[in-house]
Amino acid sequence: MKKNLTFLFIIILSLSFLATSTTKISLQKINNLIFLGKYAQAKTLLKTNLDNHYLYLESAILMGDILVNEQNYQKARKYFQKALKSTKNKKIKPVIYNKIADTYTVKKTQYKAIKILKEAVIEHNFNTGTYTRLAIAFERLGVKEQVFSMYEKAYALDPHNVFINHKLAEIYTENLQYEKAISHYQNILMKTNIQHYKNNLASLYFKVANDKKALELTNMPELKGDIYYKQKKYTEALRSYFQAWHLKPNDKKLLLDIYTTLLKLGKSTVFIEKNFKDEQQIFNSLNKIIL
Repeated sequence: MKKNLTFLFIIILSLSFLATSTTKISLQKINNLIFLGKYAQAKTLLKTNLDNHYLYLESAILMGDILVNEQNYQKARKYFQKALKSTKNKKIKPVIYNKIADTYTVKKTQYKAIKILKEAVIEHNFNTGTYTRLAIAFERLGVKEQVFSMYEKAYALDPHNVFINHKLAEIYTENLQYEKAISHYQNILMKTNIQHYKNNLASLYFKVANDKKALELTNMPELKGDIYYKQKKYTEALRSYFQAWHLKPNDKKLLLDIYTTLLKLGKSTVFIEKNFKDEQQIFNSLNKIIL
């Protein structure tokens, strides 16, 4: 009798291991198909897997992801909701809540997204992704106070998150709170070296009259021109404005910057025509503006 029970126990363990092993292989195959854009084949396998207890949660989530990619948000939402009901895992549930919220893509459905996300906050509280999505939903509705509040809560949980710091920096910049915006861009540059963020920070340094740091950070010739012009270094300003004009030849502000800088240098339109023959287009454009 003991031998039979031992044998039965070994069989159960083997079946359990086989199920786990099959799960890994099957889901890997499906993920490969999704990566290759073969959604129809992936969905066929997923439909089979949905009957398997070991595969249900992952398969329901993957099916929802495919349907979101196909912009079938209503059907995707149903799979995510089924996945949510099938698990008590406190790490996975907030992720599923976020996925459900992401299916509400148009402005008129943002209140539904907010309701789902608030449920997630009540149940799990500490989730950066949920607060970020709430901020995005409120932003789509134009509720600025709530946008700021949600990003602040997300920031408290993840103060080094690049996206969250960028959004807060934008809000502070819009509200002319430049020092606070600078602080968030400094946080970003501790994580990444992307020039776009350096230029944003340089622009803020220019606004608070820290020209040295602005020049160190920026690669924008227009900003360099503005700094040199303020410093009365008109030759350097003119050179920078011309570099900027080559990048944005239809920018009327740059043409005015060039013209006013030339006046500061005591030059005239005659000087422009004589010394910038290859820039005939800029000369013609200047004439249109000043006549």
